[in-house]
Amino acid sequence: MAIRIKPQLKELSLTLAGVALNAVLGLLTIKVLSNTLDKDNYSGYVLATTVTSFCMLIVFGPLTNSIARYFAEANTNGQLHDLRQTINSIFLKIVSSILFATIFILLIAWLYNNNPATTESAVIYGLILSIPTGICAIQEALYSTNRMRGQVIKLQLGNNALKILGIVIIIQLFEPSDSLVLLTIAVSTLLVSWINWRIQEDLIFKRYEYHNTAADRKCTAKEWQKLLLTYAIPFSIWSIPQWLQQAADKWTLQSAGDATAVAELAILTTVFATPINLVSSALQQFISPILFQRMADKSNDTNFQNFRSVILLCALLTGFCIPLILLSHFYSSKLITFFSNEAYTTQGSWGVSIALAYFLQSLGQILCLPLLGEGKLGSLTKLKISTGILGAIFSIFGAAYYALAGAIFAQFAFGLMFLIGSLVLQFEQVIRLCKLNRIAQR
Repeated sequence: MAIRIKPQLKELSLTLAGVALNAVLGLLTIKVLSNTLDKDNYSGYVLATTVTSFCMLIVFGPLTNSIARYFAEANTNGQLHDLRQTINSIFLKIVSSILFATIFILLIAWLYNNNPATTESAVIYGLILSIPTGICAIQEALYSTNRMRGQVIKLQLGNNALKILGIVIIIQLFEPSDSLVLLTIAVSTLLVSWINWRIQEDLIFKRYEYHNTAADRKCTAKEWQKLLLTYAIPFSIWSIPQWLQQAADKWTLQSAGDATAVAELAILTTVFATPINLVSSALQQFISPILFQRMADKSNDTNFQNFRSVILLCALLTGFCIPLILLSHFYSSKLITFFSNEAYTTQGSWGVSIALAYFLQSLGQILCLPLLGEGKLGSLTKLKISTGILGAIFSIFGAAYYALAGAIFAQFAFGLMFLIGSLVLQFEQVIRLCKLNRIAQR
């Protein structure tokens, strides 16, 4: 399968442009919040986002991976309508479960405390925010799997822009608080998802359903649900320790009564890790649909092509991230002041450590893409579970005994472990492909 360089470079350029614009808007949001909320309220906001992250990593994220994996196959078989109905059914069950959990926690909190405490409020508002965020994630997956880069950028920009606008308006009318900010973000995200639902009706479903009227039904609705869930479950399993690794330090610091450290860690991570995560995410968004479309063509062996593509992405990621890491080292205090609040500059020396930690994690994620493309999730599941559990243990003990410094060291240790594990898996994969290639040539 020939690689068309110019169209793919155009896609990559468009994706990176969208990432850059979204990075600016995301950092502008942090600038507004860090200058509006005090450290106690900001820590409450951060804890709530970890709950939203839990739902995204363990529930909605795996579902979007399944959509990306099977959309092309359903479209080829003329079963896009069946796939869509299955997605809607799974989504409604997820939302019902989240709402039930929210109401249950709210009732328990009011029964025993009259008013929810900081941690309970964080869980409640985080669950509420996860629903519109999950809808947008599914919509983004549908755009991305159809390689509609422009629509992905519009969705992300619209979401971030409306979020900032809503926050600015609300803090002018009411006294700023973490709960008010979270509800504002939830409403703005829901509005963006409603707009994109109308757009996707015309751009994706009506167009494809008009062309795809295959007579033979290869999968029933129940079979589609089984396929989606079977593919999604490994992602959910390994995301549990992954979430623990990401959130354990913040909740450990909060349980120790150090809300200031929670806010400082969140600001440092946002300022120094977000640009690297966004570049990595853009590169993965660019290559994943290509890998999955190659998979749909089962007559061709494209494993070596996928491997070469991933090596190129690693080189690109390194080229983009080295300047970011150098900036984190030499201009940490200025970056914190510019993107957040001067009150957080006292911990600026940790910026380069966080940037390096997330760079190592991003390299590991990209190296795992060929295995995802082939659907070989067993080795990945073992890697992510083992490194995630170890990372969570490091985070808990680091934050408990060494506060902010321990939490940051744990992030770096996790990134290094995950990268080494990914390299081992990739090396094993290359050896296997070389052996198969020799057998084919005989």
